[in-house]
Amino acid sequence: MACTMVVVVTEMIEVQQAFASALGPCGLAPIIASTVEDALEIMSSHTISLIFCSDELQGAAPDILIQHRDLQTGERVPVVVVSRHDNWERHLYFLYVGAFDYVLYPLSQTEIDRITRNVMDNPTQPIIQRKRRIPHRQLAS
Repeated sequence: MACTMVVVVTEMIEVQQAFASALGPCGLAPIIASTVEDALEIMSSHTISLIFCSDELQGAAPDILIQHRDLQTGERVPVVVVSRHDNWERHLYFLYVGAFDYVLYPLSQTEIDRITRNVMDNPTQPIIQRKRRIPHRQLAS
């Protein structure tokens, strides 16, 4: 059985190594990218099922990946925004613009299992829309 390919977008070497170690045992094949441009190039030549993207990259990195659509299917690839900072406003913002999920680093194996299970169950619908935890009108005010 082939591994599911995921992209990990972060400039931090220790985070790249942590994800590479943690995702393999889950049957996931991590492809590491240091920039959004690298991630987009990878996505143009591979079928990617999931993206983990640091919110510490320069510019609007997660936003660009969240809005990107696969050229072959026209679907968005689920993006999980990973942060070292527990910031509720950023959490809500990324979910509002369409991130699949927002999680704190370091991720536990349980958290990675939860995320991958959610993606496989419903890959194109972000957590916020499935659970209806936060109505969009509340976020806009």
